This record gives sequence, structure tokens and C-alpha cells, in this order.
Amino acid sequence: MSEGENFIEKSKLTLAKYICIFFSIAFFLLSIIEFQNSIKNFLIYFLCSVVNVIMYFGLVFKKNYQLVYLLLCIIGMLISFYTLNFYKDEIHFGDFLWISLIIVLAFWGLGKKMGWLFYTLGILNISVYFLFFAKSNISSIKEINNNTIYSLFFEVFFAYTAISIVLVRFVRNYELSLNKLKTINHELEEKTTILIKKNNENQALLKEVHHRVKNNLQIIISLLRLQKNNLQKNAENNYIDIAINRIMAMSLIHKKLYQSEDLSEVDLESYIRELIVEIQKSFNYDIEVKLNLNIDYCSMKLKTLVPLGLIINELVTNSYKHAFNNLDKGQINIQLKIINKIDFEMIYSDNGTWKEIPNNGFGINLIDTLCHQLDGNFIRKGSEYKFRLKNLDND
Repeated sequence: MSEGENFIEKSKLTLAKYICIFFSIAFFLLSIIEFQNSIKNFLIYFLCSVVNVIMYFGLVFKKNYQLVYLLLCIIGMLISFYTLNFYKDEIHFGDFLWISLIIVLAFWGLGKKMGWLFYTLGILNISVYFLFFAKSNISSIKEINNNTIYSLFFEVFFAYTAISIVLVRFVRNYELSLNKLKTINHELEEKTTILIKKNNENQALLKEVHHRVKNNLQIIISLLRLQKNNLQKNAENNYIDIAINRIMAMSLIHKKLYQSEDLSEVDLESYIRELIVEIQKSFNYDIEVKLNLNIDYCSMKLKTLVPLGLIINELVTNSYKHAFNNLDKGQINIQLKIINKIDFEMIYSDNGTWKEIPNNGFGINLIDTLCHQLDGNFIRKGSEYKFRLKNLDND
């Protein structure tokens, strides 16, 4: 139970105690006033006083305020119905106020549903009186003496006072709740300010981490290029270029991350285009290579993007190495299609004429390993690769 709910529960229990004390005193005084005026009124008021004393001690020991409110409303409505419709020679000013008080207590102590129930019962009670008993009641009212006036005065006074007690308590609770809400809102604002500050600090730190990782990878790339320049031109140079491209694929991810507002996701299409431009630079191709992208994902997170980027790097590198040698114009097609929340399909192809590459080559083995990292598989047909992969960040 929240602090606010606990406060309301205590308030309802406290008001129930006040009402029981007030009713026991008020009905006892009314029973004394009616002792010489009307024995039946005396018995009703005295019985009400005793019942409220019993309910008060029940509250002290059991603290079941809902039962007390329910008994108060039921007993009060039954007594009001009986006195209003069967006390033909009495003036019923007080009964209408007691019915109003019962409805207020029901709304306050039992909730809206029970409040509307007792409201309906009160309307029915009053309707029965005016339809069937009002005429005979008004015509048979006995002569009013001083005791009757005193009794009526005190009955109306106590009813008004009881209603006022409930309303004062309600207003008091409203004021306390409002002040409590203001305090909670102020505390939340302070905590939110602290969280925003910490979040900004964490974002700045994460940006710095991605920036440094990217710089470190760039240093490795630079070292590899220096080493390549010191070697004689041979097959080993090609291996160094391929290694540089693989490192560059990861470096580019960190570059995109620290440049983006969202430090957890990278614009996928922008990343692929920039990756292919960097690969093309490393091969010094003079021919135009057209890139066709059809991508369902707007962005992708790091866990999936790293292996996917390396797969694309291997495929594009293979295309530049083997596919475009005898062509005037090249073309690379990459399609990423979302299948469901987790799975997606990637189809890669180019317009080149491929020579067969051994299935046990390092590049193919690397693609296969990366595919398994993404819980997927692929099939190859000529220059077309079809992948079925999982978006690990949505798993």
C-alpha cells in the first residue's frame, strides 16, 4: 500500500471513530430530551446511542472501519425509513438530514458504488414518504409543544453538525493530500533533475568511449597501412587490405554511434553506404559501382550490427575482388527484409561473373561463423547470397 493510500485509510478510520463518539453522545442527549415527550423516540435514540458505543469499541480493537460505515448506513437508512413512513404524528425535518448524512458517509467510507446505492435507497425512501405517507403525516401532526421544538432543534443541529464533521474532515484530507502531492512532486522534480544530470554525464562518457575505441581502431589501421607500405607488393598486401577493411567495419560503427543522438542505435542505410565507400577506396576502383539498397530497418543496435557489418564487409570485399574485373559498370544489391519481431532476411547480390571460391576459404568460413553468431544460416547461388538471421537486440 502506498503512502497516500495509507494516509486515506487512516483518515477514514479516524473519522469513523469521531462519528461513533459524536453519534453516541448526540443520540444519548436526544433520548434524554425525548424521555418525557415520546417513549418510542426515546427508545430509538437510546438504541442508536448504544449501537454507536459498541461500534466504537469494535473500531478500537478490530479497526474494520468499512464494516462500521456499512452498519451506520444500513441501520440509519432502516431507521429513517421506519420513522419517516410510520411515525405519522411526528415532524420529519431531521429524517431528511439523516438520509443526507447517510449518503455522505457511504460515499466517503464505502466508495462511489456504495455511495450511489445508498443515494438511490435514500431517494426511494423519500419518494415512498411523499407518495404514500406525506398527506396523512401532515394532517395528523400533533400539537407542537416546547419539548417537541427542543427535540427538533437538537435533532437538526446534530444532523447538521455530523454532516459538517464529515465535510470538514474531507476538506482537511484534501488539503493534506494536496500538500503531500506538492511535496512528492517537488521530490520527483529534484530526483528527475539529478537523473537527467547523471544521464547526460553517462551519455558524454559513452560518447567518449565510442570515440576512443574508434580512434584506437584507426591507429591499428594506420599501423597496418604503414606495415603494408614497407612490404614488397605481393599476395600478403591483399591480406593486409582485407584485415584493414574488417577493422574499419567495426571502427565505422563506433564512429556512427558517437555521432548519433541515440548512443545505442546506428542508422543502418547510412552505415552500409559509408562502409562500401571505404571498401571501394581501398581497392582504387575506377569503374562506377552502383549500390541498390532496400532496407526495412531504420536503425540497428550494436549486438546485431557488429556481426552483420562484418558479413557485409566480407561480401562487398569479395565482390570488388572477384566480380567487377571485366566490367565497365558494377552493381551491388542489398535487401534487408523484416520477417517478424526477431527474424530478418538479407539478400546480397552483384552483377559480376564469379569464379568459384573454395567453401573452406577464410572469408566464407568467417561469414559462416558470423552467421552462427546471429543464430542464422545462408545459402549461396552464384553471386547471390540469401541469409536468414536474427535481430539479437529484439530477442
